[in-house]
Amino acid sequence: MDYRKYYKGEFWPKDQKEKKLFGLLKFVDGVAYIDLYGSFISESKKSVEIGFVYGLLENNQFCIFHNCTHPRQNLFRSSNFLNFDFFIHAPKHLFKPSKGDNLEFTTVKFRFDFLSDWTGINVYEVFIDDEGNSGINIIHPDLKDFILFNDKDFLLRIAHQYSYPLSNSFSKYELSQESWLIAEINGELDFNGVFSFLENIEEIFTLLNGKEIQLTTPFVLFTKLGSEFICFKNRIKARFEPIVLSESNRIIHVPIFNLNQIQDLVLVRAFFESWPTVRFKYKDSIKSIVNCFKHRNLNPESTFLNLAFALEKIIEVDKGKIGDINEMSPDEQKHLSILVEKSVPQNTLNFISARLKKKSGKRLKEKVAQYFLQLNCPLDQLIGKDQELFVNKLVDSRNHLAHLCDSCKDQMRGEEYPIFNKKLLKVLYLIIFLKMGLPKEGIIKNLRTNPNIALEF
Repeated sequence: MDYRKYYKGEFWPKDQKEKKLFGLLKFVDGVAYIDLYGSFISESKKSVEIGFVYGLLENNQFCIFHNCTHPRQNLFRSSNFLNFDFFIHAPKHLFKPSKGDNLEFTTVKFRFDFLSDWTGINVYEVFIDDEGNSGINIIHPDLKDFILFNDKDFLLRIAHQYSYPLSNSFSKYELSQESWLIAEINGELDFNGVFSFLENIEEIFTLLNGKEIQLTTPFVLFTKLGSEFICFKNRIKARFEPIVLSESNRIIHVPIFNLNQIQDLVLVRAFFESWPTVRFKYKDSIKSIVNCFKHRNLNPESTFLNLAFALEKIIEVDKGKIGDINEMSPDEQKHLSILVEKSVPQNTLNFISARLKKKSGKRLKEKVAQYFLQLNCPLDQLIGKDQELFVNKLVDSRNHLAHLCDSCKDQMRGEEYPIFNKKLLKVLYLIIFLKMGLPKEGIIKNLRTNPNIALEF
């Protein structure tokens, strides 16, 4: 299916074939929708969720559209839009009437930007022998046991496909190869579970590459019998082919950690299997960092606030919730207990308690400085020798941007933020990768030698 075209077809709600309507399946900027000639619902003043919709297209592809929403009818249009989250499609003969939308998938095959460059797998070996003869050999890598991740829901492994150009008339006689990821579904998961897992993988590879990484649409689903189905997930500005490094695409891109570099430091599987725990525990921080890569149009000050927030949340999680009851003095606790006995409203008690804890708690500069000290890492190799000045600039600039603090003497000027953001990002990388089991020496070496980490910050 060509996702730049539109397709004529017949569409009907699940178990309601008598409501069959003609329409067009269209694609706009990575988002698919159906333009129906008519409506599945009676006249309504609001949108209606109608679940599954089936469709048979002119190219003999059968489709199942999930989580469909029918907007209210527009009296000034002859057709109506039908929106949905995603759809799966395959040749008609693969869909059995008895199965309907209850297809049982066992494997997901997908790819994303720079994956082939990240794995570094190359099956074509150039050789020159002793007699001066030269050519290319094909190496057959054994990837059966190359498992990145395995838990109760998924087993994730690397796959690599390549062409024999003289035996394939469709390959244009070119040598081509590409890495994919294959996730075998261990348990019973719905599509939301699959999409959540793919988002999880997209985030860790964004961090590993130091650049926005996007899964390509669509991806492939396999059943127990090996039948192949295609899943198209709606997303803004979807990419149908991954970005790769090539002679025709001279992007300067060096991952923070590629596959070989991780292998040199730790067991790859142990590294990836630590990710779900780290991601769940520090989800707010991870989200803030990844958003900095995804939203390159943020100004340096906004990027700084996101990174500063990420660091604050990591410190908060590692130190426990800020403002424990023990942080208050005995007298303050006594006064608070008197207010409780007087039946003061709970929201008032919460407000007073929060103010007392904030007053008696450590200041942010103390918390950051103490946390850096406990890392027991040579941070001067990442942020410079004056660590105290770094912390002061971090906190004063954060307070100035968030609260318009005029008394923050070490707040930065606008031109200082890009370089400072680069240093702060390196510190965050160090903290996260330490929690995933990488040794500090290896992390610092890669962060210092990477030629393009956060150049756009």
